[in-house]
Amino acid sequence: MKIGILNFWTSNNFGAVLLTYSLEKAIYKIFPNFEVEGIKYTKEAHRFPWSFSVLRKLGPVYYIKNLGKRLLHYFPAQKKFDEFRKYINASNASYNERTIKEISTIYDKIIIGSDVCWGTSNMYFDETYWLPFIADKNKKLAYAACIPEVAINSKRRDFVIKMLNDFGCITTRNKHTKDLIENCTTMKVNCVLDPVFLLTKEGWSDVIEEPRGNYGKFIFVYQAADDMEFVKYVKHFAKIKSLNIIYNPFPLWKQIKCIRKPYISIGNWLWYIKNAEYVIGDSFHATVLSIIFNKQFYSYIGKATNSGSRIASLLDQFSLQNRLISDWRMKVVDEPIDWERINKQVEVERKASFVHLKAMIEL
Repeated sequence: MKIGILNFWTSNNFGAVLLTYSLEKAIYKIFPNFEVEGIKYTKEAHRFPWSFSVLRKLGPVYYIKNLGKRLLHYFPAQKKFDEFRKYINASNASYNERTIKEISTIYDKIIIGSDVCWGTSNMYFDETYWLPFIADKNKKLAYAACIPEVAINSKRRDFVIKMLNDFGCITTRNKHTKDLIENCTTMKVNCVLDPVFLLTKEGWSDVIEEPRGNYGKFIFVYQAADDMEFVKYVKHFAKIKSLNIIYNPFPLWKQIKCIRKPYISIGNWLWYIKNAEYVIGDSFHATVLSIIFNKQFYSYIGKATNSGSRIASLLDQFSLQNRLISDWRMKVVDEPIDWERINKQVEVERKASFVHLKAMIEL
C-alpha cells in the first residue's frame, strides 16, 4: 500500500516538518512494508509571497509584515530546513494548486497530517487540504486534525461540512476540534496525540545535532509571534534566574541581552530544547517537545500568539495550566513538574493513538 502525507511540511516551520517526519516513522512502525511519502505541495502564494494575489488576499499591512518576515528569516533559513527534510521520504513530484489533483491516482490513502491544515479563516484556508478532488472517501483520512478558530468560518461552513462528511476517518488532537466536527456532522471523532508525541525522547535523540560552542546553563527561547510583551517576560525571567538566553530567531520588537540564533537547523533546535534549564516559547510544538524531554518550561500566550488556543488545550490535557503565561508581569512560579505522572499519561495516550492510526489506515 502507498500512503501520502499532506500538510505544511514544505514550509520552514519546525512543527510542520517534525510532525511529518514523526507520522511517517509511526506508520512505518505499524506497517513496515508499506510505502509512505510526504507529498511535496506548496501553494503558489507561499512560493511567491510578493505576488499581487497575496497582497489582495492579505491586505497591505499584513502583506508587508509577511514579506518582511520571509525576506529576513524564512528564505535565509531554507537550507537549514532542507537538510532535515532529507530524513522524510518525499514524493518525486512537486505540486501546486493546479496539479495537486494528480495525487488521487498515485496513493491508496492520503492522510491530512495534523497542524492547522483545516483552518477556515483567510489566514489558514486552503481547499487542497480538504481533498475535494478525491471521490473515494476511504482514501481520505485525517490524523490529529485541528481547526484553530473558535467556530467554522461562516462563508465556508457549507463547504467544510460537506468535505468533513466525505472523509473515511477523522481523528483530532484536541476536544475543541472534536466538538466542532461532531456538532455539524454525524461522525464519531476520537482524540489522539499530535504526531510529534508518537516518537519518544529516545526516538527524537536520533536526529538531534549538538551545535558548536559551550553555552553553560541557559534558557532557550523560541518566539514565533511579533510580541514585545513576550520579550519583556523573557528578560524578567532571565534576570530572576541569572541564566544566559539563547534566542531563536531573535527578540522581536524589543532588544535584550542574549545569544541570537536566527538560522538554526532543526537538529540544533531540538538540542537546545533538550539541554536547556528552561524553555520559554509561544509555540505549540515547542511545548510538545518540552513535555517529551521533561523540561521546565513556560508557554506564552499573548494577543499576537496564533497558536494560543492550541497551547492552552494541550496544557489542560496534561494538567499543566500553571506553565501558561499571559502577561509579562506574572509572578514566576517555579514549581517542579510531576514528570512521572505526565510520562505515564503520554505513554497511555501514545499507545491509544497508535491503535487509532492503525485502524484508520486499515479501513
